[in-house]
Amino acid sequence: MQVKTMTLFRLLVQEKGWTTSQTFGARFTAAARELAAETGQRRLADVTVSQRTFNRWMTGDIKTTPQKDTRRILEHLLQQPVVGLFAPPLSTDVSRITASQPEASSSLLLPDLSTDSDEALDTPSRDARLRSEGTTDSSEHAHDLRVLSAEAAAASLVFAASVTPSNVTDDTLEHLSFEISRIATDYVHAPLLPLFADLLSLRDQIFALLVGRQRPYQTRELFLLGGTTCLLLSHASQNLGDTRSAMAQVRTAWTCAEQADHTGLRAWTRGTTALINEWSPQSRMALKLTEHAAALAPAGESRIRIAAIEARTAARLGDRDRALAAVERLHRAREETPEKDEIERFGGLLSFPVAKQEYYLGGTFALLGEHAVAEQHATAAIERYVTGPPEERSYGDEALAVIDITTARLAQGDLDGAAERLRQTLALPPELRIQQLGKAVDRVAALLRQPAFAGNRDIRELADLATSYRVIDAGSRIPSL
Repeated sequence: MQVKTMTLFRLLVQEKGWTTSQTFGARFTAAARELAAETGQRRLADVTVSQRTFNRWMTGDIKTTPQKDTRRILEHLLQQPVVGLFAPPLSTDVSRITASQPEASSSLLLPDLSTDSDEALDTPSRDARLRSEGTTDSSEHAHDLRVLSAEAAAASLVFAASVTPSNVTDDTLEHLSFEISRIATDYVHAPLLPLFADLLSLRDQIFALLVGRQRPYQTRELFLLGGTTCLLLSHASQNLGDTRSAMAQVRTAWTCAEQADHTGLRAWTRGTTALINEWSPQSRMALKLTEHAAALAPAGESRIRIAAIEARTAARLGDRDRALAAVERLHRAREETPEKDEIERFGGLLSFPVAKQEYYLGGTFALLGEHAVAEQHATAAIERYVTGPPEERSYGDEALAVIDITTARLAQGDLDGAAERLRQTLALPPELRIQQLGKAVDRVAALLRQPAFAGNRDIRELADLATSYRVIDAGSRIPSL
């Protein structure tokens, strides 16, 4: 079996001892049946891997990516995205596996270097290949040297991993932080579903590193990054209408915040928990959570965010006095000198800029029935999003602000203005229709069906369109949490 490319797949299979097609096939079949039972998709239980396919995967002779069902089973079995499985292993991959099985680390990629055997790779011995230089043509020899070069590099990485006190470098932490920032920024302006795979891969990579060993400051940073990733996953689950999963993710984020002893992450996590509860039947619980979050939040966007969540939640519950008191705290928090907050450095969804503040104020006053004030804030939010950096433009906030303006126009008797605004929301692409938007459109549809509008044909047609409005949900085809 001549190895063309050393891959993470081969590294993992060798580490687990599944190096024959029979052994791997049995493991693959078991994983297929397990995944079929978990998902209810019975066809997965019938997927198998031929000996020829296994040999090609082991040698790195990958011409096309596996079929969709096969990819899902591979990712379930090896807990790695397929795109990384059939690529050369990174140093962090080697370090992680070495850290998890230190006694076996010297033979993961190569045979025992004290012998001439290359049994682990099923290729001619290193010395034999070097001696055969004169008996092979130039293309074969060049290929063989590339394989040997890859083996030598892998062995060096194994040795480096065995003598280092950490399975993570500062460069790795910087890269993970960059990826979280990228996803948090993309989240506010890009469709939700494609980001799931990136989020899941990033979370799994961070958690895998935490299983190994690091210096204390690196472990703290990994818990911060892991908790932040779960925070993003909780927002994603909420936007899909899956409150149960959202709460599970936010609980994990809190656990990571405790392990990292990070007050900023604690505050943001409590705020997100309040936000999830606000949109659920347990909205009163959200007010208690904002009290806890307010005690933790540092001055700056985090504290402003908590006040905004409390104001809108109180307004939703009909508690006018508490809502207005929270609005006052929001304005006072705007005047405070911001403190350092490591969560805000990620930006995007993990920030609370003025445009979002105006959107929350618009929603609060709309719920309080002060529609003229609500329209002023909602219009200010939209203007800031439209004129601001494209990567900071939140399609969800902007669409919900439009709904607040629609409600205000209806309350003021401006039917044409309301219809014009509502059509903007109804035209939003399906992949951008978060669950909260569906609830807001339902409220508008109920207003449009009031007896006062019964004789208006255009309004009736618009009400029908609003009633049939469909949003993304947890039943959409997304990877498992």
